[in-house]
Amino acid sequence: MVEKTAVLANISTVIGMIVSILAIFLSVNQSRKQYRISQYEKRKELYDFFESFIDDFLFYIDNVKGNENSPKPLTIALNIFAKDFLCKGIKNPDEMLLELTKNYNSNLQSLRDILIYFHFSAKLKTNNVEIQRLIKEYYSLILEFYYVRNGDKDGNVDKIIVQMRDILVKLREVFLDKDTNRILEKMKKELEII
Repeated sequence: MVEKTAVLANISTVIGMIVSILAIFLSVNQSRKQYRISQYEKRKELYDFFESFIDDFLFYIDNVKGNENSPKPLTIALNIFAKDFLCKGIKNPDEMLLELTKNYNSNLQSLRDILIYFHFSAKLKTNNVEIQRLIKEYYSLILEFYYVRNGDKDGNVDKIIVQMRDILVKLREVFLDKDTNRILEKMKKELEII
């Protein structure tokens, strides 16, 4: 009788272990599926960001007209980096600068994330890095413009505007470059795989 009880206890232990292993297997499988879904969501978000970022820049570069109070390069920056802020109608320049900085940092991080979540050739990675470099230069000129215009720093506002225009011309060229288009195509293709 003791042997039967021991055998039954061993059998129930083995069954319990099998059930535990199955539960672990199912949990790991579910985690993998969840991971793939979250990867897809992030990659899709980055693809949508990049496509919109390029389209917005090109639209504003080609269509925005500047004026004396807001030269074209500054108007483009405000529309790219502070569109939501402008829609609220707030006129505080310090709050606007904070909003510009927040959105600039967010956009720059998304450009960096693209290189993490997608696989590109060295040439396409270089294209993305060039876009980041130009965006950084553009933003640094926005800050310089702000500080010079407010009298916090010495400088020539007109010279800064010319430099900003030059960067916008370079950005337009990079955005229209076949490598940028190949980045978008590659991102879209990788999204279809998953």
